[in-house]
Amino acid sequence: MRKMLVVALDGATWNILEPMMNSGELPCLLGIREKGAWGPLRSVNPTFTIPAWKCYSTGLSPGALGVYFFLRFDARQDDFVLTSSLDFKFKEIWDYLGGAGAHCGIFNLPGTFPAKPVQGFMISDYAINERGFFPRHLYHEVIRQVGDLSIGIPWATDRKKALDLCWVKTEREFSAIQYLVQKFGNELDWLQFTLDTTDGMQHYFWTSIEVAAFWKMVDFRIGKFIESVAKIWGNEFNILVVSDHGGQLLESRFNIGTWLVQKGYLALNLKGRLLRRIITKVPSGWSFKVFDLVSSRISRFGRSEVRLANYLLRGITDFNRSMVVAPTGTILYVNKRALPPEFVDQFKARLASELSTLVNPRSGRQAFGKIYVDLWKINDSSSPEIILPAGPVDLICNPLSDEAWVLPNGWVAGHHIDGIFIGSGPDISKGRVSASLLDIAPTILHMYNLPVPPAMEGRVLTEILTSRMTMDQKAKAADADKVMEE
Repeated sequence: MRKMLVVALDGATWNILEPMMNSGELPCLLGIREKGAWGPLRSVNPTFTIPAWKCYSTGLSPGALGVYFFLRFDARQDDFVLTSSLDFKFKEIWDYLGGAGAHCGIFNLPGTFPAKPVQGFMISDYAINERGFFPRHLYHEVIRQVGDLSIGIPWATDRKKALDLCWVKTEREFSAIQYLVQKFGNELDWLQFTLDTTDGMQHYFWTSIEVAAFWKMVDFRIGKFIESVAKIWGNEFNILVVSDHGGQLLESRFNIGTWLVQKGYLALNLKGRLLRRIITKVPSGWSFKVFDLVSSRISRFGRSEVRLANYLLRGITDFNRSMVVAPTGTILYVNKRALPPEFVDQFKARLASELSTLVNPRSGRQAFGKIYVDLWKINDSSSPEIILPAGPVDLICNPLSDEAWVLPNGWVAGHHIDGIFIGSGPDISKGRVSASLLDIAPTILHMYNLPVPPAMEGRVLTEILTSRMTMDQKAKAADADKVMEE
């Protein structure tokens, strides 16, 4: 069984990495790319860290998973509930590999808290207590070795401190995974290491010298990490470098919450109306600073932050009169309680039509590309009715402001549908490839000589596999057919 290392870089984008590789600033990633296959990795809609990483690990679409964002709308309870690993019931890459006897290590992959049992180890993306670790005793052991992994980064409130802590957190995560590699050693057959600070750096600093310096450090540390793995595994292992989505510079910020209130589609309760009246009297942009503070903390899965987010989202919404409910600016739920059943389809069409005619005042172009209506309804009846695509317009839902269009403030870059894929190793051939995030799980299973479950929606990237691996797979399939005939 050939071993594999997966380096998952949240938000990594060719828009930044390719120019840096071409100028020789990222020698490690460039070296991996030159030895193997590489190209764009198409993400999913909606293009968020969650559900994207779960789509990667399961080979299933957001509709099949039934999760679309860090927060999900519970129409029965009029509530926004934080997504956790318990919301995902499908098997993931390491479950299939573990079932076949492989030992796996998973580190910092978004959507893994609380950590579930695996054959190997799992350190979740919210490593704040024992529930973020499997086995549980690893929590105290890792903390003793490298320090606290649950470092909060104040992206929206203190840029200098955020930059410093971003470096500290990243260095500490590299130290932790190297300690775990030394601990579990050759016992591991498949190892995944995830960096999420890459996404935050790009959101707030984009192509600045700070981002360039950060990526150089990450590239150097990846190189050292691969060297440490090779000392234990030897050099005959495969490497995949993937991201959940890409990134792009923002032109404008559109506050769909304000637009919905102005259109009469989102109604505020008494508390919300009073807060909005107060906030709209203060200097322009203040409410966005509060919103950014809350938004930057939602993804950390902290219970206090969730209560604050619920206060701003659930606590100010009149669910009996709101025709639309939006946990974020990109996904809109039609609230069927406020609409007669016979008008629901008509209202969805009108809402999509009105959004499609909006013009970005900064560029003078159509604000949004394709608007998805009922994209995942065939899979999940509770899915959002409207999904807006990732683009150069940042989408938020802050109904407490009276400004619909503003310039990006702090958060200067958004997501792009195309992330990165790089593959290198004895079983991977050289060349360009265009792949989907959904293709990674079936390709990994195929490379471990495991059958690909029919429910997986991606395909095996046979074009990147060496002829030897393809021949091995064909031989295995022929043997299986022969056994069945006998």
